[in-house]
Amino acid sequence: MPIRQTLDLPDIQLSYLEWNQGQTPLLLLHGLADHSLVWSSLGDYLAPKYHIIAPDLRGHGESSKPDQGYTFDDHIADLEALMDHLGWSSA
Repeated sequence: MPIRQTLDLPDIQLSYLEWNQGQTPLLLLHGLADHSLVWSSLGDYLAPKYHIIAPDLRGHGESSKPDQGYTFDDHIADLEALMDHLGWSSA
């Protein structure tokens, strides 16, 4: 069962689900107009082997919905900040 977490970034709050049972990092990204819960079944299945993070990208799910800041660079910066927060160098 995942735990809902929140990371406070300078311009948004990034919400994510975390399954922290396994050791190998795995980052699951949802598609356009979706959210992290799309990964619930797969996350539960893979949790024994992987430390799984499924973020709600900015503007989706429980993450902040700013008026601007939806470029690829913005999304990549959010994911880099999340990985730094987790201490991950790769996923």
